[in-house]
Amino acid sequence: SAVAIKNFGTHLFEPIELEAKSKTKLRLLVNIPEKFRSQEYEIAVRQLWGKQEVGRITWRLVSKERKKDIENKIRNKNNEEKI
Repeated sequence: SAVAIKNFGTHLFEPIELEAKSKTKLRLLVNIPEKFRSQEYEIAVRQLWGKQEVGRITWRLVSKERKKDIENKIRNKNNEEKI
């Protein structure tokens, strides 16, 4: 089900308990309004055990143009290393 979240700061979801060594599939769908798509965003999902962080995955969302710039820089760096 879809959940609307704040566009800044921290958003806490209700705790979800998973079995040990669970390989549960989850999907994160993000809709950024067109007028805000030129900005960059970072989304992090943390796994907590009590108050201890035991897992994390982070996504950086960038515009298509920024993505091309980043890919070109990586490609150029890799080409330089081969020389």
